Amino acid sequence: KYDSSNSTHEEKLELLWSNLMPGRVRKDRLTKEWGDIGFQGMDPATDFRGLGMLGLECLVYFTSKHQDQAIGILRETGPDNGYPFAVTGINLTWLVLSLVYLYPFLDSNTS
Repeated sequence: KYDSSNSTHEEKLELLWSNLMPGRVRKDRLTKEWGDIGFQGMDPATDFRGLGMLGLECLVYFTSKHQDQAIGILRETGPDNGYPFAVTGINLTWLVLSLVYLYPFLDSNTS
């Protein structure tokens, strides 16, 4: 689970912000500015309810290892264009995880 009282979790969240918004300082921890990188509300912790830290870890990994591409995706398809970058990343992580767990149970004779 994501825990906003855990300093390691909060540091990772701050790293995500700085990876996507280099040089831009938010006004506060709880702010609508999180919507600029694709979170749904003022507290991004609420978007991690279903997937927990795995969602944040995947976002941080992608934005750290492929920062230029991540910033480009955010600029091209950001909140003004109806594409919530962070939430979509969380949902894609959930999809991959569910497919990994579901795949062994799929009947190989059905296609």
